[in-house]
Amino acid sequence: MAKRFLYGRSDVGAHGKPGRRRPIWWAGVAVLTLALLVLLAAAGEWFVYRDRIYPGITVAGVSLSGKTPQQAAAILRQRAKGLPGKFIIRLPGGRSVALDSSQLGLNLDAGKSARRAYEVGREGWIGSRLAGMAGALLGSGRVEPVISFREKSARHAVEQLAAKLDHGPRDASVNIDGADVKVIPSHTGYWLDVSATVRNIHRASENLKARAGAVGRTLEPRVRTPAAEAASGQIRAALSSPLTLTAANHRWVFDPAQVARMIDVSSHGSRLDVGLSREGFERVASGMLSSLEVSPQSASYSVSGDAVEVLPSHTGRRVEEKKLLAAMEGGLFSGDHSFRVQTRMVKPKLTTREAQRLKPTTLLGSYETDYTWDTEPGQMANYRIASNAINNTLVAPGQVFSFDDKTEGLHYQPSKVIENGKVKEALGGGMCQISSTLYMAANYAGLKVLERHPHYAQLPYIRPGFDATVWFGSGSGPDSGRLDMKFKNNTSGYLLLKEWVGSDGYVHAQIWGRPTGRHVTMWSKEVASGPGYTRWVTYKKVTKDGRVLFDGVLHVDTYKPLSI
Repeated sequence: MAKRFLYGRSDVGAHGKPGRRRPIWWAGVAVLTLALLVLLAAAGEWFVYRDRIYPGITVAGVSLSGKTPQQAAAILRQRAKGLPGKFIIRLPGGRSVALDSSQLGLNLDAGKSARRAYEVGREGWIGSRLAGMAGALLGSGRVEPVISFREKSARHAVEQLAAKLDHGPRDASVNIDGADVKVIPSHTGYWLDVSATVRNIHRASENLKARAGAVGRTLEPRVRTPAAEAASGQIRAALSSPLTLTAANHRWVFDPAQVARMIDVSSHGSRLDVGLSREGFERVASGMLSSLEVSPQSASYSVSGDAVEVLPSHTGRRVEEKKLLAAMEGGLFSGDHSFRVQTRMVKPKLTTREAQRLKPTTLLGSYETDYTWDTEPGQMANYRIASNAINNTLVAPGQVFSFDDKTEGLHYQPSKVIENGKVKEALGGGMCQISSTLYMAANYAGLKVLERHPHYAQLPYIRPGFDATVWFGSGSGPDSGRLDMKFKNNTSGYLLLKEWVGSDGYVHAQIWGRPTGRHVTMWSKEVASGPGYTRWVTYKKVTKDGRVLFDGVLHVDTYKPLSI
């Protein structure tokens, strides 16, 4: 019978009988023995390297094994000779630029770096020291050098470099000089990434290297040279022969240099589009256009006394520029150089027939005010200046008439005016009688009054509530204090405004137009009075062909006494 052999333990006695398991005391002894050997080895290592750097220790890739701190510092200073001098920045395309290390704020502290290497395996508790020694022996004894790096200084230096290196891309283009066409090639641009480049410099300095690569990006142009070359081919085709335009029995020839001034080149994304500029065409072909085109002339009115005569309209003619330019763009750049000019007739805004239909023939409204209350020379002069500006004015259907716009800027004389409740002398006194007279004529004509302001006080020449004061204001804008009298032509025909200073002692205002069928009556009455004021209500009734359109209060005005 074969025997079973068991290794590491015994389960049978001397006579083959089962026995008790022996204690594994020798495993503990082995561990203690190993620890003792490690301590003895470490002690030996320490004794051998008691004033030297342990084996396997490197600083920035430089082995300092077995060197004293002083020797290690000297080696590091020799290795870092590049740092105090020039630092090379590698640029794209094989170029480079040198910067002073002082500009970058770089400085290696060799003594502190050597001391840091010496302290590996000598600092901390015994386990930490043993780990440091073991790590160095196993090849992981890399120690970071002590380098001062002023990031702010480095960034400033790199930003200055970026200011020199950065440039935008240049799109390809086409230059036209007379009839000569030249392609301007495209170029790439460059952008230096300042932050990433500073980080590269920092990493290089930690490895005691005096070179680092710049980090940047090439900027591509949108329009490349082939696109410009294709556009230049189209332009050269357009300039290969003179351009001939014909209309009826007329013929115009434009040489290539003139044609070049009509051409427009514009970029759209990555392409260059070649076309014709309307403005350029009109400048070059201005002589042709002026000989072919005739502006339409609208009919107008001539007023002589109470008679209104229609001056006839004339039809105009326009070149069909849009069609002509489209035809030229479709053929000129592919070699066609002869085109026919088309024209069209243009109707005037107001034809003779329409003017006859809209001609004012009926007196719609009139009013008159007595001016004999003040015949002072300045006042009389201003009556005539303002009324002459109004007289024979034509107002188109839908148009708004402004008294201020029509009478402003004339050479008025000094005369009495009301300002802040006081009578004083200023330019333009008397204008309000002209505006008030016209205001009442507009009311009786059945027109829509858009703006009207009462006077400060009651006036001797007109009934309270029937007046309309005006003032040109000071400056412009809503705060100028401007007061105007405006009405709108709400009839179907033209209005003719008549106003004059009669020899009978009255200012007369008349409004002529097409018959409207409207009839207007107006009246006013005092409804309240007291110390320093009176209040008047103005009423208006408008009928058309017997039907009432409006019947009620037009406005309520309060008047105060004047301070003399």
